[in-house]
Amino acid sequence: VHGEELDSVMNYPFKDAIVTFVKDGNSSYFAETVAKIVDHYPKVTLDCLMNILGTHDTARILTVLAGKTARTKDEMAAESANLNIAERAAAVKKLKIAALLLFTLPGIPCIYYGDEIGMEGFGDPFCRKCFDFKNKNEDLLAFYRRLGEIRGEYREIFTEGEYEEVFEKDGCFAYRRSAAGKAVYVCVNMSTEKFYLNVNESTAGKNLLTKEKMPEKISLKQGDYYLFYVKNCN
Repeated sequence: VHGEELDSVMNYPFKDAIVTFVKDGNSSYFAETVAKIVDHYPKVTLDCLMNILGTHDTARILTVLAGKTARTKDEMAAESANLNIAERAAAVKKLKIAALLLFTLPGIPCIYYGDEIGMEGFGDPFCRKCFDFKNKNEDLLAFYRRLGEIRGEYREIFTEGEYEEVFEKDGCFAYRRSAAGKAVYVCVNMSTEKFYLNVNESTAGKNLLTKEKMPEKISLKQGDYYLFYVKNCN
């Protein structure tokens, strides 16, 4: 990855760290993994890493985040392998957080077809079903589209901006991406504890997911997340 042989690689370390963080709330492993990649990869390679949540070789990310398991191919193919309504709802919430991290960490988000609409499936060949046009999760799809819009709106920050860890404790993690005096902050709380975030009004914080102005103080309970923009950052 020094420019002579490979332009980029599939970023399985980020994938594993995101899944572990979102499923188990292990923010320390997530922080350590990201820091190690950021510190050891050349910047030009870091900025074009293929960040993934799933591929044709892995189980569907929705199934993984639901914690669904099966030992044999017969079990994987059975009707009981499908997520029920409650399992899907819980997994979709986690997938939104995983997608938020995928789109905002250093590198390029690479989406395995169907993940953005909530397709399920265990490993090969059950992760390779045809795109399910009839059963799209429109809310999840809209969330992915918004993340894509945000990357376009703040292209400089996400394509070549710096990464900096801001906070990590007991399942709560925050980092920022910055370039040219502007920054976006990502805050995720997978802890059972409540954390509080202070936003300086003078920096004009804006929630990029809702397009609303950020309050000066917000609380993050388990499963809460924020992506917001500030200007005139140091």
